[in-house]
Parts: sequence; C-alpha cells; structure tokens
Amino acid sequence: MIATSAIADITKAPIISETEGKATDTTQTTSQIANLASINELKLYLAQEVAKYLNPKDYFTLYNVIQCESSWRIDAKNKDSTASGLAQFLDGTWNRYCKGDKKNSYDQISCLVKAWKEKHQSWWNESKFCWGKYLTN
Repeated sequence: MIATSAIADITKAPIISETEGKATDTTQTTSQIANLASINELKLYLAQEVAKYLNPKDYFTLYNVIQCESSWRIDAKNKDSTASGLAQFLDGTWNRYCKGDKKNSYDQISCLVKAWKEKHQSWWNESKFCWGKYLTN
C-alpha cells in the first residue's frame, strides 16, 4: 500500500498529458476502456515501486520517462533498435541487468525503478529533452 504522503505528493507534480499535442477522440471502444484500466494498474504499480525504493517525487519523473518513451503503450517498439516495452529497454541491457520477461510491463517498471535507484538515468538520455524538465530533487 502507498503511504498517504506519497499519494499526496503524486497528485501535485506536473505530468505530461497523454494527449499533449494530439487531437482527442471522445468515443472509446471496449478494448480502449480495458486498456485504460490496465494502464491505470501499471501507474499504481509504478507508484508502489517508487514508494518502496525511491523518493516519492521520483514517481513523476519515471511516469514521464514512460510517457515519453512509449506513451504507456505496452507494445511499443523502436523500429531502429531492439528497444521495446514501456521503458524501451534494449535487449542487451535487459539481458545483462533486468530480471523477468522483457514483454511484461510490471517487470519493465521494476527494472526502470531499479535502474533509477542505481543511477542509470543516462540510459534514457535520448528522450531527456521530453522528460528532463520534470526531474525531481
């Protein structure tokens, strides 16, 4: 369970809109609604992992890393490399550093939090122009 203070902190920081810069369609299919539910579960899991291992304010930065890297699309794939998933881990990095299944979004979040805790933020330098403005101290 997330501490109340962590939840309060989570509600205060800026988060990149998932529709930022895009026209939005208000009609949603059943599969889109189901996908939103699973995305919300992933966001909650990220908050729980951050609360366990990092400063609660890091939630916003990691949220935005995922938003910038994959737009929270679990099937995101970089056409120019082996990067895939929510956090866009490269196959080699995943195999050397992470545990679990690279296609599992929960494992991706766990590895992202682990990498952040161990100061591997440079792995996401290519998208820092996007998420870097939300860095927390």
